[in-house]
Amino acid sequence: MANSQYNKSECFSELDKSHKKNTKSLLQLHTGEKGKIIRITGGQGACKRLNELGLVPGVEIELVNKISSGPVMVRVKGSKLALGRGLAQKIEIVKIDS
Repeated sequence: MANSQYNKSECFSELDKSHKKNTKSLLQLHTGEKGKIIRITGGQGACKRLNELGLVPGVEIELVNKISSGPVMVRVKGSKLALGRGLAQKIEIVKIDS
């Protein structure tokens, strides 16, 4: 079970300068690609919700399925989660080569 206490420092983690130009939104990944969460760009509510789901900076994430207008399916720590596109857009990642 995820820690329900909101940790602002995890949500608004600073970008390492070497990653700054390589970051992209989770929605920019293709099916099957993996990334490492660098930061969450949303407000307190979005950050709190993603923190509760275990989606915090430093965590690896895989895009399992993405359809044109619906939610995206991701795999995190062995579990699959469905995220709305708006929430997924707020997750900044660095792509990890498989």
